[in-house]
Amino acid sequence: MLDYVDQHISQPISLELLAEKSCWSRWQLQRVFQAYTGKKVAKYVREQKLSHAAELVLGKQQRMLDIASACGFGSEIAFSRAFKKQFGLSPKQYQLRGTRTGICQRVVRAPQPSSSQGDVFYQVKIEHSNRFDVVGVSQPVQGLMSTNPDYLQTVPLAWQHFQKLTHEQPFERYVGVFQFDSDILEGSLSYFAGTDAANVTHPLTETLDLVSIDEGQYAVLKYEGEIERFSEAVSWFIFHWLPHSSYIALDGSEIEVYQPQTEQGFISVEYWLPVAPKDA
Repeated sequence: MLDYVDQHISQPISLELLAEKSCWSRWQLQRVFQAYTGKKVAKYVREQKLSHAAELVLGKQQRMLDIASACGFGSEIAFSRAFKKQFGLSPKQYQLRGTRTGICQRVVRAPQPSSSQGDVFYQVKIEHSNRFDVVGVSQPVQGLMSTNPDYLQTVPLAWQHFQKLTHEQPFERYVGVFQFDSDILEGSLSYFAGTDAANVTHPLTETLDLVSIDEGQYAVLKYEGEIERFSEAVSWFIFHWLPHSSYIALDGSEIEVYQPQTEQGFISVEYWLPVAPKDA
């Protein structure tokens, strides 16, 4: 069904049609789809159509009326209203800004070899981030590309050090930054554990280092689940999703954005990978 939506994104797609294609009742389809993706069918179809429309809007090759028609909207007014609801800007405002933000890629099945629960489904979004500063502590790390990766041991050490220096003060979000150096051995990098500089007041800043994250475009993978399986999700993101996507990775810092942990052994985190369209 995910393939069908992706291949017919410019055509009318109703719940009745998808139920017929899936050989399920509408109720069964809704229940199974939401269980695996966390989204209702109609919402997913609409966000995919609008994300497709956003790419066309940025391409500046078609009139807004033609884009609205191509994406299945009955009028330009209805298209503009739906577009603004999803992206926070009208199509024209989005086009004038000229940055890819809030564009939802299709949901993709990701096999999980170490999971007893079978495959999982992920959705990557394309976002734009303004420049911001992070304060924290740095830790040498052997990453995914290293012959002897140790990030599963060294990254927690960085966070333990950060918590100690900040006296375990709670923050609204925590930011991890992988910094790469082209002059050192492949796979060797530093991991910066911290939080937004705006969240930290003097005198804590005197005991912490600062790193600046440049403005840029990112592919963002959201992960919620067991800590031990997060590295599997990131590996799938970099080694499977990226090569089959319409984007290429750029040199630059890769970012982890963590929400405060509410359940032991589980995390809610976004992995931000700097990217650019392949045809740019």
